[in-house]
Amino acid sequence: MEQKYSIKRCVLHEGAGQLEVFLEVDAVGLQITYFLFYDSDDWASTRAYDLTGALRDDLLSLKEVQDVLESPDVKPYKLELEDYKRDKRGPYSYDI
Repeated sequence: MEQKYSIKRCVLHEGAGQLEVFLEVDAVGLQITYFLFYDSDDWASTRAYDLTGALRDDLLSLKEVQDVLESPDVKPYKLELEDYKRDKRGPYSYDI
């Protein structure tokens, strides 16, 4: 299956526990944010939003968002963020 998105850039915010992925689908700029829940060790991601903040699940499904996060262009950033937060926080300790 052909990839329908193009990764433009990834912005890693280690201290905030967040990775922003900027990509393009059908000539529309989108953003996905991968983040650590503040009060747990659980990770989550947003759906795809356009640059005005509108949800664009018509362009990228939740499964496709997960595929983006596992793609070779994004996964190294994702793993770096997870490693950084794990090393900094340890299990069940929180940034204050």
